Amino acid sequence: MARKNNDNVIPCVGLVEFVKAPKGYNSGEIQTSTKTSYKDYGGGSSSRVIETYKSGEFVDRCSGREGYREEANYKSTYKVNDKTHGVTTEYETSVKCKKTTTYHSKSNNYKKVNYY
Repeated sequence: MARKNNDNVIPCVGLVEFVKAPKGYNSGEIQTSTKTSYKDYGGGSSSRVIETYKSGEFVDRCSGREGYREEANYKSTYKVNDKTHGVTTEYETSVKCKKTTTYHSKSNNYKKVNYY
């Protein structure tokens, strides 16, 4: 039986994986993610850190001008279980940074600058 040509197949060679960009993303966009976790089973503590970074070009919906956008997220969770007292304490830190820059269009008046 002949196999159908499927566009959803993701080829993989060694540790390199080619994945289609999600809907709405351009091929020039970059997205990275890092997750780290640690568990101490004897002491009852655990920690987890998640970092994500996403950047790429976009078109402003209001003015139609092109721009560049960067987003960085950092989330840290530290959890401590006190087995003798039956108390669980959890600390969470979350930081999100976003930077957007729009470029001047050739058709726009250079004397007028819109700040967002």
